[in-house]
Amino acid sequence: MSKKQRYSGILMHISSLRGADSVGTLGLESYHFVDFLRDHGVKVWQLLPLGRTDNSHSPYQCYSTFAGNEYYIDLGYLHAKGWLSESPDHSEAPEGNVEWTKVKKEKSSFLWNAFYSFRYQNQFDSADYLRFWEENRSWLEDYSLFMALLDRYDGASWNLWPKDLRNRLPEALAQAYYESEETVLFHRFVQFVFFSEWDLLHHYAAQQGVQLMGDLPLYVAYNSVDVWVHPEQFQLDEELNMSLVGGVPPDDFNDQGQHWGNPLFDWEQMEEDQYKWWKDRLHFQFRLYDRLRIDHFRGLESYYAIEASRKDGKVGKWLPAKGKEMLSLLSKDLYPRIVAEDLGLIDEKVRDLRDAFNFDGMGVFQFAFDENRENVHLPMHYNACCCAYIGTHDNPTFNEWLGSLEEQEKQDLVDYIGCEEVTYEAVVRLLMQSHASGVVLQFQDILGLGKEGRMNKPGTIEDNWNWRSPITTYPVYDWLKKYNDIFNR
Repeated sequence: MSKKQRYSGILMHISSLRGADSVGTLGLESYHFVDFLRDHGVKVWQLLPLGRTDNSHSPYQCYSTFAGNEYYIDLGYLHAKGWLSESPDHSEAPEGNVEWTKVKKEKSSFLWNAFYSFRYQNQFDSADYLRFWEENRSWLEDYSLFMALLDRYDGASWNLWPKDLRNRLPEALAQAYYESEETVLFHRFVQFVFFSEWDLLHHYAAQQGVQLMGDLPLYVAYNSVDVWVHPEQFQLDEELNMSLVGGVPPDDFNDQGQHWGNPLFDWEQMEEDQYKWWKDRLHFQFRLYDRLRIDHFRGLESYYAIEASRKDGKVGKWLPAKGKEMLSLLSKDLYPRIVAEDLGLIDEKVRDLRDAFNFDGMGVFQFAFDENRENVHLPMHYNACCCAYIGTHDNPTFNEWLGSLEEQEKQDLVDYIGCEEVTYEAVVRLLMQSHASGVVLQFQDILGLGKEGRMNKPGTIEDNWNWRSPITTYPVYDWLKKYNDIFNR
């Protein structure tokens, strides 16, 4: 077993970067953040999923497991390429959090104008575009038509489209393409731009010694091109509806359980196909990223199935998955680059699956203090196959969490850390000096934010996924540079 590289990382989603646009982009603000990481000795930038989200704006509910979110495109890049006649106003960064409705309206107008210029300049025949098309045609052809149809039917789920389109009859698909050709080409154009910008950013990060860590949701959304094109890979009935959906049972954090509403995989069919859908998906992820976190990893060992008609996760059943067979087809050189999100109801079988491939698990400091000295989230139990967090995007910020603790809980923290007062820097030091190969910090915590910095509150639908950094220029945090140095990260 090869020795694991020690590193620190910072979790910061693209949308949360502060720049001149109404949402964070792949433009200058991303490059400035890479510079910030480099200057502080941080080796990894962890992101949330980059896909085109549905109206929930959750990066874990996307229309495609492959496509990028066109709203992260930098408009200045379009101007520099000669596809926008006017450069957007970069004189002042908008204040406040992301207003997704406003973002979509404003950016769509710019993107369509750029598309018209691109097409007028015959750029669909350019070598760069044709190369992109050949490399991505296997998913982009279906995705662009899916999005055009989604526009035509006002966002209605594909199972509510006319039957011939729902069932993907060739004549109906050909007619739909003919009638929606312009919109189809628009969606191909924005994907070309997104991945062109992404590749430039990825290359720059590599030059600065910064690796990019992606985040792969285990499940895909029902209203996605993945399910529309590959219904046989999912547990659907004869009418292509879901009878069972994914979720988790009740636990200490939610006495109702969670009903996610995602379709479940048909593992028997996937085995017959030699897991081609999964192999294509993972291969694409490692084209984009240097490292990858797999969300809800336990669903690769067994998964919780809930009747689709239920409103909660109280009643369900555990069924076996074939994750071990699927993962065994991966190249072994990818194993050390994967973090398994092994939180929640984890048993020995899930740990065995994780360890069989030498994946890192997760340690979350906020989960550590329950008076159980064997709690795996206590830093004294971290090992080289661990990626440690104080909290994730689903948790309160450090300051919000600390402020919610009872006095005895705070005293337990003081006793464990060995200091007179619990501070963020003291906790970071504790994690940095642990045996965990990775330590990932939330940028909100580095800024010292409270509840105003929270990204997501699971089980709620209001005011999530819209946090945005209040700063455009980055101060120097000497303690962060020092800890990365003395603890060899």
